[in-house]
Amino acid sequence: MVAVQSFALVVPRAVQDSLFKQQNSFAAAQRIPRSEGYGQCLKSHVFSDKYFKLFFIPNHKKMARLGIVVAKRYMPKSVDRNQAKREIRELFRVHQIKGCGIDLVVMARNTERTDQGACRDGLNKLFSRVAMRCAES
Repeated sequence: MVAVQSFALVVPRAVQDSLFKQQNSFAAAQRIPRSEGYGQCLKSHVFSDKYFKLFFIPNHKKMARLGIVVAKRYMPKSVDRNQAKREIRELFRVHQIKGCGIDLVVMARNTERTDQGACRDGLNKLFSRVAMRCAES
């Protein structure tokens, strides 16, 4: 009888994913596949600040796509690299730049990230500059 009760509490993974899926998640359509795009973006327009370099190019689609480059050379610990990527994705997800038809590649620079707030503000400003440039053309 105990086994039946514990079995009833188990929810299949597919059901969990469908029930708890976020509305504003970072979808696969918002990512730049490695097979295309990265090479073209890295040879295009650039905005940069102390913490990031942001490359962008029009993609002739209705939404922006994001690529992230965080080099092991500059952030040796995988925990730090993954944290930086998560923060970049989250800032992209909540910014209005998602409506522009551009491909973006964000490259983390080799400076220490002791002040997380300054990093976020800097990336938000870069995203805003790109959105303004996209609106002009």
